[in-house]
Amino acid sequence: MTLAEILNALSAPLSLGIALFAAHVLLLRRDNRCIYVPLALFFIAQGVLELHRLLFLGALMWKLSTDLSDLAPALHGPMRLLTALTFPALLALAPLFWLYVDALTRETRASWRHWPLHFAPALFAGVVALPYLLLPMDVLDDAPISPEATFAGLALAVSYALLALTVFFHLQIAGYVVATLYRLFTYRSRLKDLFASTDTIELRWINALALSMGLYWLVTTLGLAATLLGKQVLNTNTAGTLSGVAALWCTALWGIRQKPGFSHEVSPVQQTGPDKDRLKMGKYTRSALTDEHARRIAEKISLAMQRDQLYRDPNLSLWDLAKHISTSSNYVSQTLNETIGETFFDYVNRWRIKDAVREIEQTDQTIMTIAYDVGFNSRSSFYKAFKREVGGMPTALPRPKNRVTKASPV
Repeated sequence: MTLAEILNALSAPLSLGIALFAAHVLLLRRDNRCIYVPLALFFIAQGVLELHRLLFLGALMWKLSTDLSDLAPALHGPMRLLTALTFPALLALAPLFWLYVDALTRETRASWRHWPLHFAPALFAGVVALPYLLLPMDVLDDAPISPEATFAGLALAVSYALLALTVFFHLQIAGYVVATLYRLFTYRSRLKDLFASTDTIELRWINALALSMGLYWLVTTLGLAATLLGKQVLNTNTAGTLSGVAALWCTALWGIRQKPGFSHEVSPVQQTGPDKDRLKMGKYTRSALTDEHARRIAEKISLAMQRDQLYRDPNLSLWDLAKHISTSSNYVSQTLNETIGETFFDYVNRWRIKDAVREIEQTDQTIMTIAYDVGFNSRSSFYKAFKREVGGMPTALPRPKNRVTKASPV
């Protein structure tokens, strides 16, 4: 066996184990089931595909290593059934992952009522699988299908249906990748209205996964087009197999431990009628907040930062600020966006950087100690905010002349 064949053979049981383990862990979770059930079903569907690939590779190795010309008849039925299950499983992958992303980035609890629309293609694939199961083995083994063969018409219909599903699968991947990237963009914009620190809930790993799926879509679509045109293309099976295992592992690793951004931050004001819609859409045309009232709220917000140093809380949210100044979170958001002219995220981090600059210039503490003291919870977020507000690096600021050099890094 070649190295490529060995890697391909090992990847199937490894991927199957990852998929089954991840599905098991996710189904055991009792919190946020509307979020984790779609991801668990995603891994189950992937497990069906990997089990089929594993049995197919095993059957192929058996045929090559013995004098038998075919599999034992007892295995024909299970293999055909598993092959039929791969049709809907393949077309369920992208919708299931999208439903996971959708539930993870929602401010309200996800609804099950839109599921049937997403799974219509998978349902059609299941319908196609039924006549496939009725075809005799000798018809399935014939390539090309002879017009004189029994069930030739049904076999041709199934073949064309499978070709159509293959083309649709590539279109489906493209659509869900675009939808996922757009949802993540709007989700992160929304986070800045609600949180002062967003590092752990920005879902950057899903961005990377979606982009890699886009690359996979491009390569496989070009390969499919070349095949349909009868052209020879570069064999990328080994690279595709290894990248598939890596993507599945990353999805399991991050998906199991990822928490939703909005789950614990729900206030009664946020759940009521038009105010919620205005806050979500950034429109306040029907708000009862007057200019004078907004000015007073802006003064309260400034006082909370200047006197109480509320920005030093690394987990500060819009709801925390609203509670601190005893004001509706909707009004606080409107004041920040319209009167002050900043998102909650930018406003709080501006106060943090202002304090950090003062500490750097007046104390001998290390830069990262100061960064954590003023409310940042990571090095990257501090340096990014500092460069945005100051226009340079913190190391360029003057330090106290009597500062004692410390061994810890800056």
